[in-house]
Amino acid sequence: MIITYDKTYNGLQINTDLNKGQGCITSILDSYQIHLIYMINAHSKVMQVRFDLHYPTDGSIVPTRKHIHDFNYNLKRKLQRKKVVGGHKVDPQLLWTGETNTSYFPHYHFILLVNGNAINNYWDLLDSIVRPLWEKAIGVSNNTGLVDYCDKAGPNGLMIIRSSSPEFLIQLNRCSYQASYLAKVKTKETRGKGNWLTGGSRVPSVLTPLPASHLNLFE
Repeated sequence: MIITYDKTYNGLQINTDLNKGQGCITSILDSYQIHLIYMINAHSKVMQVRFDLHYPTDGSIVPTRKHIHDFNYNLKRKLQRKKVVGGHKVDPQLLWTGETNTSYFPHYHFILLVNGNAINNYWDLLDSIVRPLWEKAIGVSNNTGLVDYCDKAGPNGLMIIRSSSPEFLIQLNRCSYQASYLAKVKTKETRGKGNWLTGGSRVPSVLTPLPASHLNLFE
């Protein structure tokens, strides 16, 4: 596992603090940047949404891998099938990490990238699609608080508009800084044997871009 404490990675800002021992795992940053580059090459507008998934604190649900597998599968399928005015495809791209703190129950951090021409309302996406699908995956209903919309400390639903130079680079840095939270190293070191550290959707092989460090975008 390679950890960086630099303030940028491939030219984009990340959330690190050497004095606090807060570093980022470079393999997760690499995966995020590959998804990001694919999306901004494929779509003129890209919306990035961050959210967290939790289990009920009363211990009524025993966590299993099937929960996160079913949620990811159903979220991608629902968004891929979503009918959008104008014929735009949502083209969802997911990246997630699982963490376990001092409690038994894991929680999951997500970054979701979608075609911003198809979806531009993060709240509706989280409230009408993400929350019900997580409740379905773990077998509960109307249990508020299990999905953190991650907007209390700042804006969510960050939009990248490819033609918005010079704001384009500012938008990229804002998204990279937000997404780097998934790569923070501290609580991932406590994961149990056999637990997945990270996962995500597969970028279409035909459209997979060059490594981020070789793109002018990040110079």
